[in-house]
Amino acid sequence: MADEVFEDEFHKVEVKRGADAHADSGWYWTSSFPEDPTGEKGYHATREDVSVWNVSPLIKWRFEGPDAPKALEHIGTNNVVDLKVGRVRYSLLLDDDGKMIDEGTIYRISDTAFFYMINNEGEAQEAHWDKYLGNMDVKITNVARGMPNLAIQGPRSREVATKLAPKVDVAGLKYFNFITEPVDFAGAKVWLTRTGYSGELGYEVFLTNPDDAGKVYEAVVAENAYPIGTDAVLRYRAESGLVITGVDYSIEKDPKTNPYNIGLDHAIKLDHDFVGKAGLEADAANPPNRYVTLKVEGDEESGYGADVVKDGRVVGIARSPAVSPKFGSITLATVPTELSAPGTEFEVVWEAEGEGEKRVKAVADVNPLYDNKKQRVRM
Repeated sequence: MADEVFEDEFHKVEVKRGADAHADSGWYWTSSFPEDPTGEKGYHATREDVSVWNVSPLIKWRFEGPDAPKALEHIGTNNVVDLKVGRVRYSLLLDDDGKMIDEGTIYRISDTAFFYMINNEGEAQEAHWDKYLGNMDVKITNVARGMPNLAIQGPRSREVATKLAPKVDVAGLKYFNFITEPVDFAGAKVWLTRTGYSGELGYEVFLTNPDDAGKVYEAVVAENAYPIGTDAVLRYRAESGLVITGVDYSIEKDPKTNPYNIGLDHAIKLDHDFVGKAGLEADAANPPNRYVTLKVEGDEESGYGADVVKDGRVVGIARSPAVSPKFGSITLATVPTELSAPGTEFEVVWEAEGEGEKRVKAVADVNPLYDNKKQRVRM
């Protein structure tokens, strides 16, 4: 039934620990834990120590067959044919007009086998595969329910992964690489990757047997990894310029989002044919808009989809507000390229429920605001 919600095995463990959760797209996402109802402790654990987050609801599609590399390159914006085995690459899914549908990471397991981890599943996604890949020799399978996974993130994540996978050269695993066969981890067989969604050094583990969730989760927590949910993630991800579907793109004010408008240039390679390429080529050389961080005056979170105003005129959209323990109130925002220089002043304007119009001063800064050169993920 359409309203059924799947409960993955890691979520069952979290519920026993008192987790508060919300349903989204047919899965449960943990929001917070009783000891950290606002997510601030989890934020600090991720930035300064180590945290553990259940990201099982991200959908894992397995592409396998002679045409698998060509298929992933055709429906995605990034190069795949030249991707080496054991490497990971970020790629976008677009519609025919070059507007955002989804985005995620591609893992090359072998010459003819890949995982593609994105946000969406269901009939609409399967129709997308059929429409564009129906004549290719590739088998596409949704394996998400059999691959629950955890993100272990933060400066001490290598220490934890090394302790729990003693037969693996964890320190030698480079950023956006993974081990191409399941390895022993806390008494279970897992896929081990050097990836994450935090802007910090981090690893992810994907179970080959969901029944191992309890012992793996408890083993990670026993190494003093702090359990977190989306309340903590929403505090740090905007600092690191990490996008979310339904928040940064595919939103009410901008349902057909241009990927250049949300800073995803780095995942677009125009040297191959892909779905939606023609819709991007006009903007590629000189994108009319840029994605910046706005530092917002005061200590209040501004509204999702708020107007960005310059000299009394609406010029952009504030998509991702957050109150950062490090930087205060911030939001990621699309603004015209000519107004995107750090130091440019704006107002952020939105309707606050029960309070009427809010109008707050804001100043443009770089995106990402935290570790702008992405050095921490490569430590």
